[in-house]
Amino acid sequence: MTEAVLAAGPSNAGPQEYLDAMRVARDGADVAARAADLCVFPASRASDGITGRLLAAMWDPWPMLSRHVDELRDSDVYALRRIVPKDRRFNWDPGQ
Repeated sequence: MTEAVLAAGPSNAGPQEYLDAMRVARDGADVAARAADLCVFPASRASDGITGRLLAAMWDPWPMLSRHVDELRDSDVYALRRIVPKDRRFNWDPGQ
């Protein structure tokens, strides 16, 4: 995906997305290591109390989230949300 963003250029991908992709391309080894560390994080004691969050390895400060468990519990920061047809006023009755 990084290569596609770089190929699209800043005018098509957006300036910030392009800059982020350039950083990922430049720091490739660091990106892989940080992603691997994030894969281990949910199984570690450091993530106790942190659940249902969408975290980006490169962009989010996940290593320090254990200091903010109470704040996270009471907020929608990094929260995942399932959108069902009813949320968008669709009536998709499975029995029909």
